[in-house]
Amino acid sequence: LKSDLALTETQHEVTKFKEALRARGAKATGVVYFSGHSFGFQTENYLVGSGREERGSPIPGTLGIQGIEIGTVDRELADSGAAAVILFVDGCRNPNMLGALGKVFAEGAVRGLSSSSRVLVAFSVQPGGFAKDGPDGSYFAEALAQEIRKPNRRYLQQMMKAVSDRVLEASKGKMRPSYVANV
Repeated sequence: LKSDLALTETQHEVTKFKEALRARGAKATGVVYFSGHSFGFQTENYLVGSGREERGSPIPGTLGIQGIEIGTVDRELADSGAAAVILFVDGCRNPNMLGALGKVFAEGAVRGLSSSSRVLVAFSVQPGGFAKDGPDGSYFAEALAQEIRKPNRRYLQQMMKAVSDRVLEASKGKMRPSYVANV
């Protein structure tokens, strides 16, 4: 469990996790849960670090905001050779954190993710949406915690449908989790 990571630390942890999965072989299954700032810009979704000591290249056209492409994380985890990897992203998918510039790109900013094989990427909110918390914390985290415990689930998609239904109800229709899966 890691928290409040800068982008470079986040990328390092993803690489370490990939290598740990690779060491466990082709029957391994991995789960990553990211909760924090994220957003969509043009055709990609980005994870944003804690803001501590960020270095590196800003996202082109974003006035210096730095992030890790979720597609890069997706491909890195798929490269582990694991049988399956689930990447949960509990964060916004809207371009509004970019201010006025975000409004310019709002139309195409948050298209779906084209996931690699063996990786399910689940988002807490639909493209263009804000991830909101309820009185007890994240609607998505609460729904996921309830649904992931249920026995006799044959398919990840079945669980994600139940998570989506719970979040949609709890958020009064404001959040609709989505996922991309090739597992």
